[in-house]
Amino acid sequence: MGRISRQVGDAALFTGTMSLTQGAARFASVWWLVPPLSAAYHLGVLLAVLSGRVGLVLAVMLAEAGWIVVAAAQGRRDGGRERALAAAADEWGAEQPHLLAGLRGPARGHTLALGLCWITAPLQAAAYRTAWDQARQGITAVDLRAVYEAIRTERTATDTQTSDPGAAATATEQPTAGAAAPFPPAGAFLGFDPNTGGAVRANPRGACLVIGPPGSGKTDGVIAPSVATAPGPVVSTSIKWDVLAATAETRRGRGRAWAYDPGGDESALPEGVSAVHWSPLDSVYDWESALTVAARLRQALPDANDPRAAHWLDRAQDWAAVLLYAASLRGVEELMRWTRRPRAATEEIRAVLDANPGEDADMAADALAAVVDDTEDRERSGVESTMSRLWAVYKLPGGVRTAKGTNFSPAEFVKSAADTLYIAVPSERTHVYAPAVVALLEAIRFEQYRRYAELAKSDTPSSPVTFVLDEVANTAPIDVPAIASEAGGQRLHLVIALQDLAQARHRWGQDRGSGLLTIVGTKVLLPGIVDPGSLEAISLAIGDYQRGQITENISDDGRRSTSYGQTRERSIPPSRIARLPQGRVIVVEGARPHEITAARWHAEADRIMKAAK
Repeated sequence: MGRISRQVGDAALFTGTMSLTQGAARFASVWWLVPPLSAAYHLGVLLAVLSGRVGLVLAVMLAEAGWIVVAAAQGRRDGGRERALAAAADEWGAEQPHLLAGLRGPARGHTLALGLCWITAPLQAAAYRTAWDQARQGITAVDLRAVYEAIRTERTATDTQTSDPGAAATATEQPTAGAAAPFPPAGAFLGFDPNTGGAVRANPRGACLVIGPPGSGKTDGVIAPSVATAPGPVVSTSIKWDVLAATAETRRGRGRAWAYDPGGDESALPEGVSAVHWSPLDSVYDWESALTVAARLRQALPDANDPRAAHWLDRAQDWAAVLLYAASLRGVEELMRWTRRPRAATEEIRAVLDANPGEDADMAADALAAVVDDTEDRERSGVESTMSRLWAVYKLPGGVRTAKGTNFSPAEFVKSAADTLYIAVPSERTHVYAPAVVALLEAIRFEQYRRYAELAKSDTPSSPVTFVLDEVANTAPIDVPAIASEAGGQRLHLVIALQDLAQARHRWGQDRGSGLLTIVGTKVLLPGIVDPGSLEAISLAIGDYQRGQITENISDDGRRSTSYGQTRERSIPPSRIARLPQGRVIVVEGARPHEITAARWHAEADRIMKAAK
């Protein structure tokens, strides 16, 4: 409200200044000033709309309404505008012989000003309509840079489609043949504006947090629409293939559809969806990358953020890095075998390192000796047990199958026009599958960051990569608190869904889990949230507002007195969140909450797709 108040004040100053200036010009009979002043007035209103100064525009509308009423009353009092102009013309003298001289005449000056008003009326009407729509949606500022990027991206896509077909075949950043034109850059699809019926979408330059228990409409209302309407490559994780079943046909029309089941079950995949074969080893090419991939595997473990487990995790991570580096010199089959009996494979691994001398091999050999040779048997057994959890999925025959015959490239995926990767992690196997899933997601994230850095050098526009991670704390436990604060700036739009904040606290710790509410730019609240801690934390994070308070007092002798003050109240109290009805969604952008109509992919997919374009 403070921002709107400042804009209303600006409007009063703007309108008052223009009114006084035009009045002075008329009073001094400097009629040639009236048209340019009128033009400046309308231009000011238009610029106010373009800069998102909604309060200013609405206040000017009210001022103009009052101005019209006063002018009408004055015209009636003076007996009509024509008579007033005729009297002024008589007083001025004969009609001027040409236009330039006529600018000095009151009749000509008024006529030109009136004509200018008619010319600018459509622009002014559009400006007011835009401002009114923005106000109803709670928008007080427009991201002009985002608008510019959207226009530039759309123009680039149009140029690509109308240019020489042969040129597109050699450009790595152009859409693949037959792919539909990309949607304008936009974030998660959240629902419909209850007043205009238009789409409400998250800001793609920030992360989006969706909170809703099972049955609240997460998948049908946010997850599936966000996957279907993502403007570029998108990754979807879920506990089952429901998102794939709902959106694969739509996404196949825009790019290639992939499905990754770390356990190797490919029987449920529909026609036209390719099964992913990939392993963490595909991201290893030297000792440093081996350490990086081992750290990715570690962060997927349930106790990854437990200080009491840090020692065992550190040693297990080092050992895993040795296996990864040695396997990068031999192949994935050896890695699968070594992970099942790492201590028995020690001498074989040393032989591989000796056969490939160099600084990287020396560091890997030292790390192996520190874990195997310099550690007591009991401690080494504990480290080995910890490391075995990193490779749990590769103890399954299906897991071994998915690791062989690599056919998926994270680097090519992020360069695609609009490819889709579906990942299913059954709830009973989350701990087994999580390391492989996290490793793949992190590989894609790394490639997107690298690609963004390359494109930024030449200011080349590109659609963002979108991660839509349902049940993120279980299915894809990447380091969300760290990634959410940086991903949007590198064209990675993060959409994460939780049942409540208790899941986040359990996964990333009390402080970091609760801190998600301040890190993400868009918060989406669905019906059915009952966890008291979540309700209170959400309400507090949204903040308070100042409400005017009027108090009337009656003294003993019957005298009345009125006092004015302000009181602070929650913008959204916990009770309102808890009582949110089905079919409604609360969206919080910054500290501005507003209620919208929920989308339903299964019932209105066509409407959603139309609204997204």
